[in-house]
Amino acid sequence: MSLTINIVGSGNFEIDPEKDYYAEGSLITMTATANSGWMFSEWTGELDSSDNPERISINSDMTITAVFLADFDNDGVSNKEENAGPNNGDGNNDGILDSLQSNVGCLLIGNATDYVVLETPPGTLIKNCKAVVEPPNNNYPYGVDFAYGFFSFTVAGIRIGGSTSTTFYFPSEVIFNTYSKYGQTPDDLFNHWYDFLFDGQTGAKINKNIITLNFVDGKRGDDDLTENGIIVDIGGPGVKSTISPEFGSNSNGTGDTYGCFVGCLPEISVY
Repeated sequence: MSLTINIVGSGNFEIDPEKDYYAEGSLITMTATANSGWMFSEWTGELDSSDNPERISINSDMTITAVFLADFDNDGVSNKEENAGPNNGDGNNDGILDSLQSNVGCLLIGNATDYVVLETPPGTLIKNCKAVVEPPNNNYPYGVDFAYGFFSFTVAGIRIGGSTSTTFYFPSEVIFNTYSKYGQTPDDLFNHWYDFLFDGQTGAKINKNIITLNFVDGKRGDDDLTENGIIVDIGGPGVKSTISPEFGSNSNGTGDTYGCFVGCLPEISVY
């Protein structure tokens, strides 16, 4: 059985193992690598997936396409997505397209309707920026509604051991009062959810729809806890409510469930 992989955009792929023909049921791993100024988007054809690498079983002749999208600022958000954002692609209103600024990202949030703009200081770089529809652990903080989902990104180009910030600009009608993160902390090296409000050094400062995350390389909030000039982040803004949680079954038998996700609040569309 044969496997044919085509490319749309600019990038390459590797197949492991790479053969002219495969026995039925053979397992292979495909890895797509984008060229500079491009990003991998998805596999199409006889495979519908955005996982990379992707592992598949060969059970018939297959033709698959690796799709790459232009991403001139290499932030992980395609030019197409950023240029369709608020203010005709200039979401931070500085007169320059977000798609041309390596320290500015503009992306669709989890409801695929509204946009958020995030900005880091000049000289820093936003990498691997994306909205997270399915977070790595669904045991969200108790009593918090995450109507806009979660976000993951990396901030590079900071001084080793230094500080930096990331500011989120959400639609003007949205008001948050908390920010939660998922990962390691200095006092707990197992990945877990925790509140990330400002403690005088690190954490979120919230002004209604504008959230500024304060980081120190290797400290609380930097998921790799390593002084390496890179901040690794996954988390999201929320609204702490006084509404009683819903009850259902869970692994400890208490019947409590913890928080809710995108579907628990009405969609908010302001653009």
